[in-house]
Amino acid sequence: MKIFGCTVQVNYGGGIVLIAANTIEEAFLFAATSNIDYVFDWYDENGYIEPDGDINHVSSDVFPFESWKEYTEIYTNVTEPTILISEFYYE
Repeated sequence: MKIFGCTVQVNYGGGIVLIAANTIEEAFLFAATSNIDYVFDWYDENGYIEPDGDINHVSSDVFPFESWKEYTEIYTNVTEPTILISEFYYE
């Protein structure tokens, strides 16, 4: 699996989340449905919704999709999507 991650993108915060996944989309969705789901919002044209797995329905000010990248210098041997590091704070 590849390693994808994002640093905190809001003022008055810092840290990073790193996810093992096959694609950047899979990493983002895995983060959005994991124990850090509180920094993600799910919505559709009618407003907020329960998580539905559609990447078009999820966003995050803390970890916006546009700021995620692949970390090619890191290797892992896990075979399922996994949070490798989740160390962050924000105000």
